[in-house]
Amino acid sequence: MATYPGSCLCQQTGKIIRYPENASRLSDIALGWMVDLVTNKLPEQARLSVDDRYLKLYPSSDGMMHDECMVGIGGTPGHWYPGDRDVAHDAKLHHSVIERLKLDRVRNFTSYGPYRPAPLRDHKDAKAFFKDTAAVGSDL
Repeated sequence: MATYPGSCLCQQTGKIIRYPENASRLSDIALGWMVDLVTNKLPEQARLSVDDRYLKLYPSSDGMMHDECMVGIGGTPGHWYPGDRDVAHDAKLHHSVIERLKLDRVRNFTSYGPYRPAPLRDHKDAKAFFKDTAAVGSDL
């Protein structure tokens, strides 16, 4: 399993929630991976079909990152507690994670800044990006 930048609420809730088109570039990365999995990688009898006339993805590693901890769970007033997850130092990272780390600044839910999620500070492919900055936590 690869680690991706961004948030895909459907991975956590079982619901497919799409952000407005101009705000879904980052989540399109994870959604594209999930669509590929269920249409091509599952055993044939378990695969789903997707009508490409309706699902148009425009993935981009510089897309806006959403913060589900700020807005609630699926439009409800319930909230998660923010926290960092463990990422093994040799975990497989999706190429978009490195692309995002290379950017000078990215847009998150409320501001712009470098993408430096604390769980990646010791990762073999990401730690070089943390030399001049302190890890800021899971919000970027």
